[in-house]
Amino acid sequence: MLFKQNKNRETYGMFEILIKMLYVVVGIAPFLLTLINTGAYIFAYRHAKQYLIVFYLFTFLMLFCAFLCINKLPEKESKDQKKYTLIVLFVMTIFLRVVAMLIMKSQPVSDFYMAYDNAVKIVNGIIDPHYQVHYGTYPYWGFYSLTLAFIFKIFAPSVLVGQAFNCMVGAFTTILIYFAAKKIVGSYKTGIIAAVLYMINPTIIIYNTVLSGEHLIMLSSCAVIYLLIDSNQIQGTKEDTKKIFFKYIWLGIFMGVIASYKPIHVIYLIALIIYEIIFYIFKYIKERKQIRKVIIEIGLIFTLVISCKMVTALNQTILYNVMNIKSDEAFRIHEGYGFPILAGLAIDENGNWTPKEAGVFKDNYTGAKEDFSKACFQEVQNYIERYYDKYPIMFWQKFSTSWGRYGRYPESAFIAWSFYPTAIFDQGDAGQHPIIETYYAEVSTFLGQYYFLWMFFAFWGVISMLRGKINHGLFYCILVIFGFVLMGCFAEVQMRYRSILFPYISILSAVGMNDIIIKLSYLTSGIKRLLTGIRNRTEKDGDLFQ
Repeated sequence: MLFKQNKNRETYGMFEILIKMLYVVVGIAPFLLTLINTGAYIFAYRHAKQYLIVFYLFTFLMLFCAFLCINKLPEKESKDQKKYTLIVLFVMTIFLRVVAMLIMKSQPVSDFYMAYDNAVKIVNGIIDPHYQVHYGTYPYWGFYSLTLAFIFKIFAPSVLVGQAFNCMVGAFTTILIYFAAKKIVGSYKTGIIAAVLYMINPTIIIYNTVLSGEHLIMLSSCAVIYLLIDSNQIQGTKEDTKKIFFKYIWLGIFMGVIASYKPIHVIYLIALIIYEIIFYIFKYIKERKQIRKVIIEIGLIFTLVISCKMVTALNQTILYNVMNIKSDEAFRIHEGYGFPILAGLAIDENGNWTPKEAGVFKDNYTGAKEDFSKACFQEVQNYIERYYDKYPIMFWQKFSTSWGRYGRYPESAFIAWSFYPTAIFDQGDAGQHPIIETYYAEVSTFLGQYYFLWMFFAFWGVISMLRGKINHGLFYCILVIFGFVLMGCFAEVQMRYRSILFPYISILSAVGMNDIIIKLSYLTSGIKRLLTGIRNRTEKDGDLFQ
């Protein structure tokens, strides 16, 4: 069996059909469409075609090394082997990122620069009025700036210190991916594959140099899925119920951390609530005699939401106190999600999506702050009534912005934010990084080649899930990815926002690669048996001839 199944977990009729339909939807969008767009670049674009030999060799070596290493590992993991595996994964993750950091010598720009600059000023006891206003509007950037300030107080205010902190976060993320994949799939081999795919991903390695809260979101996402994928089956004892409630408090804390660095925790919350309804609440209602368990599950959901909200409120309070921001003066445009949706659905006269229209609306808004979100939704309604026929094309444009499209260098956004020679507020005023000035096509092509392979394995992993029983952990990953796709259609989105999904895609990629390795093992075993049979027959015929 590819997936380890819990005997207490059974799939329920109509939900099984709906879940597998969701697999197909996610397999096609974004994975298959990404493969088509990126494949069109690396196989047809003139700057990329000359490097196809690199792609073929890398693909062969990756599968060959994975095939040899995974098949040589024992079925069960020993304690010593586990210890050495964790040490190697941790050290290699840091090594690759530190080497890239020292070679690139990248500097922060735009919002990344503002977070860094504000952190340095906080360490020096300076409260900048500009940042007071800015982080009163965008508190998640402000809290990341406080995180950097905390790190700088321990060590020293430096871009390298911030990037080194990212290296450590990346190493712990690799370890958590290993544990999460191992727990979900029930195979430590798949856990190793998932961790290695994340560890050596060049896009993730270069993005490590960017000072962004998304690195902490990736780490928290791994913690969420590791905590979630466990038996929530309520046995009825007080000790068991207490243990589950404590687990959901921790889940809420990690989701609150996600919310503090970017307001996308709603995707995780909705995915988890759907997960609870399908696999637990629906089952208990169906059994009829389990009303008490239904009440407990609803209580778990409330515990999760309240814990998340408390962490978010606490972090915002800390930010406001440190930055001397008065809550009644803050213009928190993300409350109610009106502004992100306006930024995501605003269209210019040519039918193109543009978040600039939302910025103009915010700058010209003169009403009460508490009515801002409602006004944004009204503006969205006006856009839809005016440009309803242009939205299908707009959704494709936005999808391509998130996941990559032909005619543009793959992973271009990650390159754009990762390579800057100087720290500066306006990236438009920064010069080109020497590496990108000389090797832009080569760097982009290499990132695109790995991205293609990565998404191919993920696509294979999702499709392979159609053949087996529903795996709860992988289904939760699919729900989060599906939620991100919807968010990309209806809210403001950039390609770099996809970085929050890197742990989930790595796990799905590991499932796909493991499935391919299993098939290769069957193939090689069949060939060996065939050759052995031919050799035995030849020897037998030779004996008869003599």
